[in-house]
Amino acid sequence: MKVKWNFLNVYGVAHEENKSELLAELAHFCSTSREPYMVAEDFNIIKFASEKNKDIGLSRFSGLFNSIIESQELIDLHMIGEKHLVQQSNLSHSGETG
Repeated sequence: MKVKWNFLNVYGVAHEENKSELLAELAHFCSTSREPYMVAEDFNIIKFASEKNKDIGLSRFSGLFNSIIESQELIDLHMIGEKHLVQQSNLSHSGETG
């Protein structure tokens, strides 16, 4: 059985003034998508203060970001370390690493 699904790749804006628009688009996509989806992301938003080495506190968008994650029942897969990083030059045409 074939299942249609969406892949959303996000690289978040670094500037604070554009983050509310990014989060609004994310919330809209998640709430209106009829197919299953996967979001791969670097939102440039800190979810928890413990995610950073420096004590810089949370972004003013952290609460909204966490609310979207919770309300849309998104799952955060913590993939860290070199084994989860793939350089594009290491990808073959079939998408396999080598």
